[in-house]
Amino acid sequence: EITPDRCTVLADEAIPVAEVSRAQAETRLQAALVEQTAAGTDTVAYDAAAGRVQAARAMLAAAGAA
Repeated sequence: EITPDRCTVLADEAIPVAEVSRAQAETRLQAALVEQTAAGTDTVAYDAAAGRVQAARAMLAAAGAA
């Protein structure tokens, strides 16, 4: 939600960019990709893993920018 006075963001976790390491992001990405593959036809598990893949890729991007 964005208003003239504030911005509200819903997140599962918040990590300061300075604390994001490439190794940690790569580990998270690999784990999420394994979960996504293991989900098979379970769309709920697949979608949850896909969200973790997306978050890990964002962490990798942040780690590259830091």
